[in-house]
Amino acid sequence: MITIKNGAVLLAVVAAAACAAGEAQWTGSITDSAGVQMVSNTAEGIWTDETRWTVVEELRIGSVDGEPEYQFGQVGGVAVGSDGRMFVLDTQGQHVKVFSVDGVYEQTLGGPGSGPGEIGPPAGASAIVMARGDTLFVPDLANQRVNLYAPDGTQLGSFRLSFQEQGLPVGWQTTQNGLVAGQMRPLITGEEEATPQDAILLFQPDGTIADTITTFVSGKSFSFSGGVPEWHIYSPETAWALTDDGQLIKGVNDAYRLSEYDPSGALTRVVTMPFELRPVTERDMNAIRELFEKLFQDQGVPATFMARLMGNVHFGETLPAFARLQIGPDGSIWIQHIRAASDLTDEQLSASNILEDIGAPNWDVLDRGGRFLGVVTMPDRFAPRVIVGDKIYGVWRDEFDVQYIVRLRIEGAAAMAE
Repeated sequence: MITIKNGAVLLAVVAAAACAAGEAQWTGSITDSAGVQMVSNTAEGIWTDETRWTVVEELRIGSVDGEPEYQFGQVGGVAVGSDGRMFVLDTQGQHVKVFSVDGVYEQTLGGPGSGPGEIGPPAGASAIVMARGDTLFVPDLANQRVNLYAPDGTQLGSFRLSFQEQGLPVGWQTTQNGLVAGQMRPLITGEEEATPQDAILLFQPDGTIADTITTFVSGKSFSFSGGVPEWHIYSPETAWALTDDGQLIKGVNDAYRLSEYDPSGALTRVVTMPFELRPVTERDMNAIRELFEKLFQDQGVPATFMARLMGNVHFGETLPAFARLQIGPDGSIWIQHIRAASDLTDEQLSASNILEDIGAPNWDVLDRGGRFLGVVTMPDRFAPRVIVGDKIYGVWRDEFDVQYIVRLRIEGAAAMAE
């Protein structure tokens, strides 16, 4: 059927440690600017052929013609319990399938509806995260709430999402130790200030808001105004990730520059990588438009409304510097490259999935101090959802666009942790 005052001294220590471990010498630099550590990387990573990390598939769940429990429509997210059990949100079925650590189906949670534990159709839930104590969060936008489930699948009630007060959730993340944060974007009615602010909220396992981690100017890649969605593809957007100890790493993806903040909100580190922005081409735009049209048709959007939606698809002038951020083993920082339509052959383009293929298979990996280690390449047609320990869980699609849950093991990560 997955506060550095003396940069020269620090670099000498770093170089000695790297050579002792059999790694290449890091060629970047670290300086101090008013107590903020400035880490400037070059394009040369620390990994050698012997020390670089790779990924190996160790589990695949899915079936084309077999039992329905092992079939998926559109996987919205994957969450993993402390015992390794996998919780898979299917946005077509609006339910969560639970699998053992070995990939054996156990039960299904939720289902379409508005009753307790149900998820509002047609697409109420598109994300799923695991909080402390293995409490499962299933945000349900249609019913404006988050459903909560115990590790055994028992429904624990829900807490309310107020779009008017908190904004529309546009992203959820969880840390390795179960901190849950959500990115909320204010709804625009035409009366608000010209520069709306997104907020990243930290949630307790029972759904109460523990803290507002940060706010920043809202991106324009997706907005909802006047009851109609609007997209600005390749428009600058803030990507972010939260570490186990509450450090926030974020950056606007129109530049390869990441900022790290401590739990009090103080800026502690800035990390840069060399990068050259590329223009968005006509091929990029035409391919995205075709993918949007196919997506709308598959969702049954009436032809009379199709033109209005397509008129709300716009494009930025340059490709982003990166797609997503994730925190990996030993606090490593994973940054996903962009895959543009102009990078694909006609055959690859015809098999693309607009929901999955903005991000490329290549991910830059930095250590917890921001030094560039090297690149990890994921399997083609694989979209990671979450990294837990040395495992990556995500969705792989075959040539017929059938989806499978795949668990990858990160080879080499254990050696670094030691």
